[in-house]
Amino acid sequence: MNILAISGHPNLKNSQANSVILEHLAKEGVVVRKLDELAPNFKVNVAEEQAALLAADVIVFVFPLYWFSVPALLKQWIDDVFAYGFAFGSGGSKLSGKSIIFSITIGGAEEAYKELAFSDLLLPLERMAIFSEMKWQDPILSFGIGRELSAEKIAEISEEHATRLIEAIRSI
Repeated sequence: MNILAISGHPNLKNSQANSVILEHLAKEGVVVRKLDELAPNFKVNVAEEQAALLAADVIVFVFPLYWFSVPALLKQWIDDVFAYGFAFGSGGSKLSGKSIIFSITIGGAEEAYKELAFSDLLLPLERMAIFSEMKWQDPILSFGIGRELSAEKIAEISEEHATRLIEAIRSI
């Protein structure tokens, strides 16, 4: 099974959580594409990114939640790469049957999201997957990875997140 991870963190060098998760995925043989390096200034090489998706059986998006959504860099990537004729529309069933899973780190505590159903935040991503005829997998979420935590605690939460993500991927 070919597994591709798309890192949507806009500045992975400053990430404490997502960098740990991606390191664990890479150790498992997952191909990791880091958008902050591959798409500087939001310039996406669409053909290269689509080729990477075509080679994968499972596509994992790894990113921190930014204002109840994906970071702008990842949104731009999705807009460019999940294009008409590729991901949807006439002749656009290239991703059909591929599994998709979202790995999301959230700075706020889970209690901060009690007022809304977190599944509502994921609805656009779920619809994107369905519209592209992909197999939606339950996301892996970790809350409370805020700046007030020690580096050790963030690493602990991130390693536990990576373990859950790898288990989810293996169960596909």
